[in-house]
Amino acid sequence: MDLTFIRIIFYKKLFYWLIPLIILFYSIGCSKNKLTPIKFNPTPQKTKFQSSRPYRVLGKTYYPISSSRNFIQKGIASWYGPKFHGKLTSNREYYDMYQLTAAHKTLPFDTRVRVTNLDNGLETIVRVNDRGPFIGDRIIDLSFAAAKKLNMIDNGTASVELQTTYYPSHIPTTQNLNSKIFGVQVGFFNDLRNANELKSQTQGSFIQKVNSSDGESYRVVVGSYNDFDQTWNLLNILKSKGFPRAFVIDY
Repeated sequence: MDLTFIRIIFYKKLFYWLIPLIILFYSIGCSKNKLTPIKFNPTPQKTKFQSSRPYRVLGKTYYPISSSRNFIQKGIASWYGPKFHGKLTSNREYYDMYQLTAAHKTLPFDTRVRVTNLDNGLETIVRVNDRGPFIGDRIIDLSFAAAKKLNMIDNGTASVELQTTYYPSHIPTTQNLNSKIFGVQVGFFNDLRNANELKSQTQGSFIQKVNSSDGESYRVVVGSYNDFDQTWNLLNILKSKGFPRAFVIDY
């Protein structure tokens, strides 16, 4: 038999065997990298974690509000996806990037929020089940699915307006929360002269001395309330008047 003819038959058989093997290995590789939705109840009747409990992140204390009724907020939204897919959220669910959920620093868990992209008019409704974002002045961190509906995947961030459409009827209260005194910090200085200058420009403010290992510092505070919701309203007013980095403190 001609040697060339034998080689042709051999290569044909080899070709027929290799193609299915290549397809098989490719499909296995893709399946390992493919993200699949996490199975969990997307609208739990009771949250698994008390969302009213104060918490600290990066040296700052946050106090979730007791009611999200008539809540409206404008600011920057971001989104988070594959890196956190399948990991626990702050209310002890598993994050599913394909669900319409979001992270917010102070809204009660299970609150539904209408998010409107102010750049293109698109909107979607998300359910709060996580805490954050804690980067810059961002006000909400959206799931991949929500960000896709708002057409902000490529940009990463967008200017948005938040408005609550549903709020839980009962939020667990935190022990001794009403016994605290709350205010809004609008400035923090190592130099007393700078603190006095801001105080003179801010109506109803006062200065608190803070002792630390680095020495004495001074913070400028506005307000003195027993009720946290009143303080939260003051915070929103101060942010609209030129204090975007203001935040609630207790003392």
